[in-house]
Amino acid sequence: MDGALLIDPRLPESWQRLDLRLRCLGRRLRVNVCADRVTVHTDGPLGLRAADGVRLIDGRAVLEPAPSGWKVVAPT
Repeated sequence: MDGALLIDPRLPESWQRLDLRLRCLGRRLRVNVCADRVTVHTDGPLGLRAADGVRLIDGRAVLEPAPSGWKVVAPT
């Protein structure tokens, strides 16, 4: 894998959510961040780095907070 997107968001307390669209490592992404969940949508395979290591996702991944950081709980 040539690279990976690191997911470790920290929203300001006054924010309920953050939704963004971006390009990363040649892929178009949609990232939805809430206090208790992050959802990443991608248009193709992408390395995703979280507290539980690097995973190759293709389509959608859901991350939830854990004591050691954000962990992938639902890759597709």
